[in-house]
Amino acid sequence: IGLFHSINQPSILMSSTESLFLQAEAAQRGWIEGNPETLYREAIRSSFQYFKTDLNGLEEYLIQENVNYDGTKCYLLFKIK
Repeated sequence: IGLFHSINQPSILMSSTESLFLQAEAAQRGWIEGNPETLYREAIRSSFQYFKTDLNGLEEYLIQENVNYDGTKCYLLFKIK
């Protein structure tokens, strides 16, 4: 399932947003190097940009209890799935 901006938009195999969420999970599990929180936040920013959401609301969105990254493994993996 994918979301497109127009009927003749080229298909997407994997969005950059999905890739960043997967990288955040892999970093959290220790499978790759990287900062899981940074990757998680970049994934959300990427989603905002793709859906043309005003980035002025990004920080407010990220601090919500159900969105904010708290550094625990289970918490991040729960949010990503």
